[in-house]
Amino acid sequence: MGILKALSGACPILGKIVGGLLIVAGAIVILVTVPKWFWTGLLGVILIAGGFLIWRYFG
Repeated sequence: MGILKALSGACPILGKIVGGLLIVAGAIVILVTVPKWFWTGLLGVILIAGGFLIWRYFG
């Protein structure tokens, strides 16, 4: 996380872009897998949460 913090200080938009991409990736994973595979859906939730945290705190 230190690398992301350093990069966000230099370019705050980078955190927003990375976070947004993770949120979109997580949403796509959830939309593709519901209701078939629980673990892949859980991975999508984790990607969305990680993307939101990066977007919120590093962007």
